[in-house]
Amino acid sequence: MAHGFWTVKKAVNTARQRLLSRRTLLGRAVAEWRAQVIQDLGGEKDLSQLQLDTLDRLLSTKILLDTVDGIIATLPSPVNRRTHTLHPVVRERQQLVETERKLRADLGLERRRPAIRSLREYWLDPQRSPETHATTTTQPTTLTTTSTPTDHA
Repeated sequence: MAHGFWTVKKAVNTARQRLLSRRTLLGRAVAEWRAQVIQDLGGEKDLSQLQLDTLDRLLSTKILLDTVDGIIATLPSPVNRRTHTLHPVVRERQQLVETERKLRADLGLERRRPAIRSLREYWLDPQRSPETHATTTTQPTTLTTTSTPTDHA
């Protein structure tokens, strides 16, 4: 008896790739938000692989939370009228909020400045292109004035 696990897993991976594709409006917005968070954390060079993985999990949680918020917004009421309890999606939203809060705390909530490199590190950086850092010579500007003779008669 097949339970369909691999079919569901493939569908979820396909949907995730399509969702995070930069070809879509949502994908571009997510990529922009990710880049801003990386910049706030001091830059990608200052982040460990674990921090980048945590950031990716935060992105997935944020997308899920935004989706659930959209679903809740379409409900006539967050409370089930028959049982007088919250709809399950509202309770699950609270779990997502808690997960998002913990992931944000793991990454750190304060803005960090990128580490300042020494001059030696700067010059030895293989990413540095000579075209962008070429020295330009500027010609000194000379102030020329023309004087006219004045008659003092």
